[in-house]
Amino acid sequence: STTMHTARQSPSSEFPSPTIQLDPTRTSAARRPRHGSCGLSLAAILLAMAGVVAPAATAQQEAPAATTDGFAELRAEFDALARYLRSRGGIGNAERQDLLALRGRLESFAETHPDDERPVALEIQISLWLRDTPAVDAAFERLVAQYPGNAAIRRRWAQAVMAFNDWPRAAEILADPALADDPQAILDRARCLKNLNRYAEATEVLATRDGEAADAVATASQATALEVELEGLAEDWTAEASLLAAEAEADDLPRIAIDTDRGRIVLELFEDQAPYTTANFIELVESGFYDDTAFHRVLPGFMAQGGDPNTRPGADGVPGNGGPGWTIPDESVRSDKRLHFADRLAMAKPGDPENPGRAKPNSAGSQFYITVVPTPHLDTDYTVFGRVLEGGEVSRGLQQGDRIRTATVLRKRDHDYTPVKLGVESAAGDPESQTESETTDSEATPEATDADATP
Repeated sequence: STTMHTARQSPSSEFPSPTIQLDPTRTSAARRPRHGSCGLSLAAILLAMAGVVAPAATAQQEAPAATTDGFAELRAEFDALARYLRSRGGIGNAERQDLLALRGRLESFAETHPDDERPVALEIQISLWLRDTPAVDAAFERLVAQYPGNAAIRRRWAQAVMAFNDWPRAAEILADPALADDPQAILDRARCLKNLNRYAEATEVLATRDGEAADAVATASQATALEVELEGLAEDWTAEASLLAAEAEADDLPRIAIDTDRGRIVLELFEDQAPYTTANFIELVESGFYDDTAFHRVLPGFMAQGGDPNTRPGADGVPGNGGPGWTIPDESVRSDKRLHFADRLAMAKPGDPENPGRAKPNSAGSQFYITVVPTPHLDTDYTVFGRVLEGGEVSRGLQQGDRIRTATVLRKRDHDYTPVKLGVESAAGDPESQTESETTDSEATPEATDADATP
């Protein structure tokens, strides 16, 4: 069978993209964006690993004062709420209010106990669940000010920010001189730069890592894999950078504004390499097709997917299965196709039931996705037709359920945009992905998806 990617094209192992299974009951819990999965593993041991406070498991062994000052009750409430959230698999309005109320009580406790770090760890966890980046930053800033020499706190801070796809902020935190010799921090900073398409800088940062250091052994294989990945991406980026420079000089590519609940994203469309897809997208935008639709599938460290009319309020169809009533030709088969770097716009497609591991040919309709990391393993089957020109902080911060309020054509070339419609309606499906555990050799392929599954 034909393989989909080579070793250098394999998705990076440090941010494993989940295999796309549209049924939420079957999606990998390790990467499913559920609120109970990203925090306890970080915050419950955050300060213990930083050497600041004892692990939660040993809380009962602390001095009696620690159990009589009111924190024990707060911790018990936190644990009960964490168990409840895990059982629900998500946060609704009522749970959000409970979390905000508990965080407020923890903040009050911290004000009257300024030398007690325990409530700060729980505040960070709650802020992670709420995806409240400013609150996460504020809590870590307090810790850094209190423990300026503790490099591990800064590293954990950056990793928390990375969970929000905020690569610029994380890279800034990791650039602190206190982390200059920290192998894990160097590795994470290189990853952040890679996810900003800054491959030469990422390679330079990675080269500063002392592979012989005792604490570097545990991440040696990850560093080697990242080095190989960066080499391939840098090679592809050379051609991409030349195209971007020529396009900037011509300054005539179509542009689309996507106004979301979180702000505006301006997209520039690669009409020269994807004319069919560009024409289809422009027609849909001009008809108001995308207005009031939602990003029904958002996976941190991978992509945000939207464009399904079934996500409009009151729609009858299953979210994830909708389309415009036609499909369009693939342009990922072109020799001059654009590639899946970070911040790229591409068309979603269902899996091919007759060819497991591949996407169904010519099956894209209206659903699209925006990458937040390079995903070269998708280059073979999925058409890249644009990039994020402005609002990268918005596209990287999208959450599941965020809505497109309006989509508007800002400019286009002076000709008609008439898409080629194949007339065969198909569920759009999802871009496929692959986890490190599923990669068994250098030519492994992503697992196929079900075209009619639910999101």
